[in-house]
Amino acid sequence: DSGTDEPGILCGNTPAADTVSQVSTANDLWLGLGRVRTRAHSYLSQGDEVDGPTSLTGTASPQASNASEWWKQLLTANTQRTSQQTYLRALFNISGHVHTFEARKILEFVEECRKFASLAMERKTDWGSSFLESTRSGRGSRSSRPNSTSRGTEEEEATVPLGIEPKRYHDFMSAMSYYVVEQQRELHNEEWDDEEVQLVLEEYVMASVRPLAKSYTEKAADDARLRRKCDQLSAATQKQLGVNEEFASDELVPYCEAIALLRSMFFALTPSKKLFCVASAANTIFQQLQKAGVDLKKVGADVFMDIWVYVIVKANISDLVSSMAFMSEYAVRSLSTGQAGYFLASLQVAALAILRMDLSEIIKPVDSVGAIVVCQREKYLSLAQRPGGHFEVVTPCQTLSGYQMCAVHDWMLNSARFYSVVLRHAPDEPNAVVSVATIRVNLKSVSPAQQEFLKKVFLPSDQPGLCVRDTPLGKAVCVRDDLPLPSPLTFIQLDCYDYSQSEQSLLDTLTLERLGAGPAVSLPSSSSSSSPQSLTSGDSVFRGETPSPPPQSPFVRFSSARVAEMEMRFREEYSVPPTLGLHDSIASVVSIAQTVCQHLECLSSLATIDGVYNDLLLAAVKAFKVAHKAANPGHEKCSAWSDDGILTPQVLAAMKETLNSYLSDLAHLGFLLPYGVSACDTSERVRTHVRQVITSCQRGWHLPIHVHGSLGKKTREEIRRRMAMLNNLRRPAPQPSATVAR
Repeated sequence: DSGTDEPGILCGNTPAADTVSQVSTANDLWLGLGRVRTRAHSYLSQGDEVDGPTSLTGTASPQASNASEWWKQLLTANTQRTSQQTYLRALFNISGHVHTFEARKILEFVEECRKFASLAMERKTDWGSSFLESTRSGRGSRSSRPNSTSRGTEEEEATVPLGIEPKRYHDFMSAMSYYVVEQQRELHNEEWDDEEVQLVLEEYVMASVRPLAKSYTEKAADDARLRRKCDQLSAATQKQLGVNEEFASDELVPYCEAIALLRSMFFALTPSKKLFCVASAANTIFQQLQKAGVDLKKVGADVFMDIWVYVIVKANISDLVSSMAFMSEYAVRSLSTGQAGYFLASLQVAALAILRMDLSEIIKPVDSVGAIVVCQREKYLSLAQRPGGHFEVVTPCQTLSGYQMCAVHDWMLNSARFYSVVLRHAPDEPNAVVSVATIRVNLKSVSPAQQEFLKKVFLPSDQPGLCVRDTPLGKAVCVRDDLPLPSPLTFIQLDCYDYSQSEQSLLDTLTLERLGAGPAVSLPSSSSSSSPQSLTSGDSVFRGETPSPPPQSPFVRFSSARVAEMEMRFREEYSVPPTLGLHDSIASVVSIAQTVCQHLECLSSLATIDGVYNDLLLAAVKAFKVAHKAANPGHEKCSAWSDDGILTPQVLAAMKETLNSYLSDLAHLGFLLPYGVSACDTSERVRTHVRQVITSCQRGWHLPIHVHGSLGKKTREEIRRRMAMLNNLRRPAPQPSATVAR
């Protein structure tokens, strides 16, 4: 560089006592750019012919006749992609063979941190007996440093921070970012944000000194205290933790997105990214309240803190106190003065509130649900046989007179529901006899919070159209006698004694609806009575036909003629041979749809390929249809698609074509599937091959994604970009015309 070994803020192996001399030395260093960076600037701006460009990219192109042509090709190909962050990452890269001036200064600082690690730990801030208590009393911030040795206060304050100590760390980060910003202003007349520069710089510095920083801020005793308290409160409900009913979430897992975002701190390696996880989790709470129709003006600090405490308890992070100290000491300083800093302070206050909670006032026993009558006997018998199951079987099979079975049409294919078949009180019907099972909640294996949740599920008080009846065998969920019209639910009346006798045919018929074979439920005219409607083949409603008026009666029946017509249409449109059974053919088509949706990242990779057209696949098909219509606005076929989750043969063909198109492009880019393998094959072996090919390109191209193995948005965009570059290279150079040649 400048040939000096004088210590300074950016380069120095020994501490300098005079801050003014540090700054002057740093200014001297800033005036002399390293040779590597000077060559890099000349490559990018002037295109000098030198011995191969190795700075910033580290590679040379065999296709270019000289360095100037190669740099011009690189700049032309990456015009849209080049950004401030990519330049900074190349500037701060310390893993290559050739280092820039900034990278060498980072390596020198890392070496200083390692050299003085033991001394920094000896001078480590005490923070009192507890970080949480010191936070409450005003200690523990970056600026406060209680005496940890026998020296006086003045001597302690005069001590120059070393290595990983927060003050020294932030001095280096501020000086380096200021240097980069000033260089861009002077050399390129560009104004860069100091905070963005520090965020990129933090990734490369923390990659080497993170273990030292974590050791410096570790608070194992406080982590253990808070973890024990969260374990004790893990069974608490929203109401028990003080969340007002007006702001309580009605999800199956309340505020699950905020909990997941808060727990994602584990994957964040830098303090600023951890702080972003905290801010994202807090903002998600406000977004969910807004989606629920809550006026955000009513959500004050007290309301937010109650929900925030619930989220922290359910997240139950093992090293939350140490992470808070890590963020407080080493995150980019400008973040602490904004929204992220407020949420970090609220996180510390919530942690203190959790430690002060009295368990006897929060966790209280829940009244037992008692005996529950269920129609789906086989399902609950299998649940009770699992080790540590939530249910116990009182009687596996009993006869209940005066009742009929009704399946809730919208719940049948929803695997998240505990039941989808209810009872209807019919004392005047002569054949109203059903076979049921009696179960009860296993109090030994469920927590009080789970007991309260199951009580709401099996004893619903606010579910429209349903009520709870006391039968001779126990409590049962039944259809209301005074059912309002039109009803919010549609009930399929089952004329069978045992539900297991008609379960498979019922599920197959409802799956045919989602496969576009037409609705199985008849829509009666407005003059119909409240009695159950008999479904005949004459009142069939299929795609493209005018639907009938909405039903006045919520009770419907399936007819064999309607089901046969739906099966015939399904076999005709999906080219299913008549020798193949209906259930197997339906499962085969649904499995193909699940596989393709997983490869296209419309369906989660955690979903099981089971051939069941559940609500997850319904949402995945809907997402594909909406995205495909947006990508092909002028296409005649897809413009006629409805924005729902119904799968038609045309939609399935478009899904296969999209997947095969991207895999064909990957093959041109050098990522090949084994010979003879079909990407739409549902076998585990073939699906593994496809995931491996996609993962190879994602990791080889260093795409910034968290889950590999599926063609997400970023992967598809990168494939299209690289294919465009490849097509441009393949395009022959234009030949001069005959006139010009003459």
